[in-house]
Amino acid sequence: MEELAEQYEALLSRPVVTVGSLLAELHVRTDELKRMRRQVSTLTHNVEQIKKMQQIIFGNQVRTFRNVQSTIK
Repeated sequence: MEELAEQYEALLSRPVVTVGSLLAELHVRTDELKRMRRQVSTLTHNVEQIKKMQQIIFGNQVRTFRNVQSTIK
């Protein structure tokens, strides 16, 4: 009898998990995942834009250098 009382008490001390609470947690995690995916997409786009800008700047630097060289000659 004492053993049953201990088992019952152990069951009562556990947190209650319901399908509803699991679904709510899944919904929250799904929203977090969607937000993170959007952030990754934005960051990827930004990196591509930066690469393009670097190419333009490098091209301008090369052109300027050549102009200076031809002016010096």
